[in-house]
Amino acid sequence: MPLNACAGALEKILSSYLINTTDKLYRFKNGPTLRLHLYSMDDNGDGGYQFRLSDEGIIHKNLKGTPALSIEVRNKKVFTLTAYNFSFPNDPASDFIYKGSLPGGIKLGSPVSDLLPLTQLEFDEGEEWFYTDRLYGEVEITGWCVPLEDKPNQIITAICVVPDEQP
Repeated sequence: MPLNACAGALEKILSSYLINTTDKLYRFKNGPTLRLHLYSMDDNGDGGYQFRLSDEGIIHKNLKGTPALSIEVRNKKVFTLTAYNFSFPNDPASDFIYKGSLPGGIKLGSPVSDLLPLTQLEFDEGEEWFYTDRLYGEVEITGWCVPLEDKPNQIITAICVVPDEQP
């Protein structure tokens, strides 16, 4: 799904992945079955979608409620796409997290520090996310919600792709 695509196109694309209307189950290409957990859209076209793994029974109790995917819509256009790591290393749910990678092979579960040779990272203490530089791409990463100086071994727990805001 391209960023800035209209919300109507998003709905059409999502409907092609719907496999069970009653249970709101979706299966994306090469992915696990996800349940639409939350959908909200206001009159201005702001809102979004949140999907969770359909079989939440395999998710560790400390990570219950963690989404698999969220899509944020602003002004009737796709604004962000976020993939989440809802597993711990080597637990049963780890087989179902998003397996795609960013430049340099960076993916969910990779050490945040693996980004350092590829981009400058800025940590926002209020949002608790790391921001890559524009040369790498408009990407936000979260680890354990603290600066790398505090926890240098943290792993990537979410990847958010945001629109390029260059003029």
